[in-house]
Amino acid sequence: MDKELRILILEDVPADTELEEHELRKAGLVFTSKIVDTREAFLKALEEFFPDLILSDYDLPSFDGLAALRIAKEKCPDVPFILVTGTGKLGEEFAIEKLKEGATDYVLKGNLKRLGPSVKRALEEAKMIAERKHLKDMMNLRFDLMEYAGTHSLEELLQKTLDEIGALTDSPIGFYHFVEPDQKTLSLQAWSTRTVKEFCTAKGKGMHYGIDQAGVWVDCVHERRPVIHNDYLSLPHRKGLPEGHAAVIRELVVPIILEDNIVAILGIGNKPSDYTEKDVELVSFIADVAWEITKRKRAEQELRVSERNLKAAQKIARVGYWDWDVVTGNLTWSDETYRIYGFEPQEFVPTYEKFLSILHPEDHERVQKQVDAALSGEAEYNVDFRFVLPDGKIGWIYCNAEVTRDEQGKPLRFFGTQIAITERKRAAEALATQARIVTIFATVPDDEMFNEVLKVILDVMHSPFGVFGYIDEDGASVIPTMTRQVWDKCQILGKTIRFPRETWGDSTWARALREKRIIYSNEPSVNIPEGHVSIQRHISMPILFQGEAIGLLQVANKETDYTEADLRTLEAIASQVSPLLSARLRREWVEEVLRQSEMNLSEAQQIAHVGSWTYDINT
Repeated sequence: MDKELRILILEDVPADTELEEHELRKAGLVFTSKIVDTREAFLKALEEFFPDLILSDYDLPSFDGLAALRIAKEKCPDVPFILVTGTGKLGEEFAIEKLKEGATDYVLKGNLKRLGPSVKRALEEAKMIAERKHLKDMMNLRFDLMEYAGTHSLEELLQKTLDEIGALTDSPIGFYHFVEPDQKTLSLQAWSTRTVKEFCTAKGKGMHYGIDQAGVWVDCVHERRPVIHNDYLSLPHRKGLPEGHAAVIRELVVPIILEDNIVAILGIGNKPSDYTEKDVELVSFIADVAWEITKRKRAEQELRVSERNLKAAQKIARVGYWDWDVVTGNLTWSDETYRIYGFEPQEFVPTYEKFLSILHPEDHERVQKQVDAALSGEAEYNVDFRFVLPDGKIGWIYCNAEVTRDEQGKPLRFFGTQIAITERKRAAEALATQARIVTIFATVPDDEMFNEVLKVILDVMHSPFGVFGYIDEDGASVIPTMTRQVWDKCQILGKTIRFPRETWGDSTWARALREKRIIYSNEPSVNIPEGHVSIQRHISMPILFQGEAIGLLQVANKETDYTEADLRTLEAIASQVSPLLSARLRREWVEEVLRQSEMNLSEAQQIAHVGSWTYDINT
């Protein structure tokens, strides 16, 4: 064994203890032992000695091995427990029963040559179990944090991260600092919940201060690696703690390094026993995961600021997890994956065929090719795609996944995370639409401008029919353009594109203009003139400028019902068109158009990562 073991021996016969220790040394084990023979001493040793292994006699005068086993399974369930007894009358059936109750093995004192191999096997099994549990805990925590980040603030995420690390390492103190780009300044972002409630009353959250003013925990910055201080009070270069700060006994501090710069520091403290390299591995892994989520969340916050003209800020992405056993075909979804697709958690047993049926038909082939490429090892699986919700609405997802393989390279498992990016896609499309409309106002003559703008609107609204008009100086509604199908099919006698106010009547478009509000219906229109084109569903949207109606947008006969999202989309377009149309009508539009063109094209290019250039062939 690589390290010195701590073996707790429950035994009341010193000679038996010597024989057991002799067999352990013969087996090559290096250890420190603690011998106890009462319940009280046993409990104290569990709390203070932290054994790696327990050897227990079955029958003692004031205590017994079975009671000790029950206590050990409650206090330290992962520590191997071997019964060592001279009670020969306890046979094989008894041994099997005790193994079922949680004992790792059973050795008779008359056959102590089995003790060394039994202990080695028990320690190896415990090590494998601990490693599997450790890996599972880390992966589960990673996905839990990603999912948690989708619905909580950055501050809550960091505190959640510290709380989880504290629970896994038994550390009551936890803190998280950002390191500014100058590599000289720190800002405290979060304490763990226990730190705030039980230990530390010192203030400083959000405060910026220099690294040179910090304590010995910034050794991790100077050394650019994780640092363990298991004897904090003996450190010669330690500084005093601020008033109200928790007393520090030992600490583990990890720097998070990105592109050769330290971007953050995560620290934990006051674990009852010494911190180890396993603690370093665990904390480093979670610190990296937390930073990746933090980086994304900070980028999202910056993006919301840059998209200040949008009516609603982008919501934090929700994250789901899925795991596909490629060999058996079994597929599992996390609860959040069900929710993203619009279902109740565990509403049905997921299958790959069910996943394919949820995909948008136009993305089916592309996603299948990506899956095939990932399984064959030709490419990584990083893809965004559309899916169809149960109510028929369309959503977007970004998916990232990995494939595990056997020794021959055949895929075994395909598992990954997915993030709902519907709002992000809609935001990018909205800015792109605004840019198209501004360009039309800036470059297309009057007699074509209305028709070109209407084409864009109908495309965005998935509507075959529509009109775009304005209010002239006499208060009449003028419709210089409408979809060709409407004009050709309309059989109203004396049809015209100019409607004086006194002729408006009580149609929905007239009410929308008079009442200065949106009017829409998903029912067939009945209050229309004889010969008018049939209207199955429609939206009438007044274009308002400084509180007055200056124009009208109408769309009609979308194949499915108009939704609240459709209303918001058309309202956003009307708000965009309003100042442009007003300026155009006043013939004072050039400066306004150019200003909005530059602003919206810049925002659209930032969202889509698109640049533009010009080349004068004469110069």
